[in-house]
Amino acid sequence: LSGFIGIEAEIIENATIRYTTDPSEEWLNGIKVYVDALNKMDKFSDRLKGKDFDEVVKQAFDFSFINELNK
Repeated sequence: LSGFIGIEAEIIENATIRYTTDPSEEWLNGIKVYVDALNKMDKFSDRLKGKDFDEVVKQAFDFSFINELNK
C-alpha cells in the first residue's frame, strides 16, 4: 500500500485516523464541534438554520442502516 499511495509504511502503521461507517461517540463529538462552529458563523440556511446539534444530526444523517446492523 505504501508504494501505491506514496507514503512510508511506518506512517501508515502508526496512523490514528480510522475510516468506518459506525458513528462512534468520538465522531459525533467531532461533528458537534463542526456544527457549533457553523452555527456561530451563521453558515446554515433553510432547514438547518438556527437548529441545535441534535436537530442537525437528526435532519442531516440517517444512521438507521448501521444501527440495524449493530443490533
